[in-house]
Amino acid sequence: MAFDEPGQGDDRTDPDLRGDDLRGRMGPVQGGGEDPVDRTERRAGLRGLSTPEGGQRRVGLALPAAIGVPFGLSVSDQQKSRHRSNGRARAADYARFVPTLVDRLARTYLVRQRPKGPTMLFGVVWFGLLVGASLAGSWGLALLFGLLGALGALQAGVAWRSARARMNQPLAALIALVLPCAATFNNRVLALSIVVAVIAAVVLGESMGKPTVASGGAVANNLVVASATLRVGLPLGFGGAAVVQLERIDLMAMVLLVMVVSVYDCGHFLLGTTLRGRFAGVWAGLAGQAVVLFSTLAMNPDPFTSDGSVALVVVLAALSCPLGQWLGSWMLPSAAAKAPALRRLDSWLIAAPVVWACAALAS
Repeated sequence: MAFDEPGQGDDRTDPDLRGDDLRGRMGPVQGGGEDPVDRTERRAGLRGLSTPEGGQRRVGLALPAAIGVPFGLSVSDQQKSRHRSNGRARAADYARFVPTLVDRLARTYLVRQRPKGPTMLFGVVWFGLLVGASLAGSWGLALLFGLLGALGALQAGVAWRSARARMNQPLAALIALVLPCAATFNNRVLALSIVVAVIAAVVLGESMGKPTVASGGAVANNLVVASATLRVGLPLGFGGAAVVQLERIDLMAMVLLVMVVSVYDCGHFLLGTTLRGRFAGVWAGLAGQAVVLFSTLAMNPDPFTSDGSVALVVVLAALSCPLGQWLGSWMLPSAAAKAPALRRLDSWLIAAPVVWACAALAS
């Protein structure tokens, strides 16, 4: 390869015969003389090396241009332009994909409050029942959450049947009722009840009478029905069982959970029905947790005796409330499906197990 040698007189830098290097363009220049090959020498100035696109002509490989990229490699001008355009296209695709995904998730799972009917009155009645059941003890909470969960499972079953999906509606309601009652004894009885519920859903299928697992086809058919049944019954039953177990650990931990969920539901309803933003209710419910946080830090409810543990539990419980609402939407054919009893409990579905786990670890 010839190098630039300015000021060397008649010393030729390219092959002697015209075009022997097959370049067809001027090669490296040499100042002060005349080269008959590619006219590389011109008076007053150096022209430098030619571009690889112009230099390749009949040569099969392109010569890389001296354009630096990461790791010391080099690419041609055309390749660099193509990489830039591909990068911009990817960025534009991501910019379109993320809002589309958020919009799809919001339309699928986000709860929109309906300002119809005596909703505020039902909220006050629910809070009164909750306080009375807490004072009554484990069985009072078990019956309250069990009966309301069973009603929510029946309403969800009606919604799924309207969507032409098969499920064992009575069995889902029975699971939602039995699990909170089993939690009043101990964790072993609760775990055994969950196992029995899963087996019953697979064996019974769509019927509450004679088992229908005589053939392989019937088993496959029952699995489809059992998945829908457990999809509704297990979260409702386990959420109620977690509330009962939390009360068995300490009543003050139960009070903390009631405060977090009640404040979130209140803020979510009040602003979720008046503002147009999709996440307005969620932000309002979470913002109201500041009041809960300051109140609980002042009393440090057992078994959370330090300010750090109290703050951590409140934050985790507050973030679990909207997740429980989205879980409730997943339990229904759509977020707009009508199931008032299930929607009354949806904020508890994840928050209650989270606080129960924290209380069990702290105690």
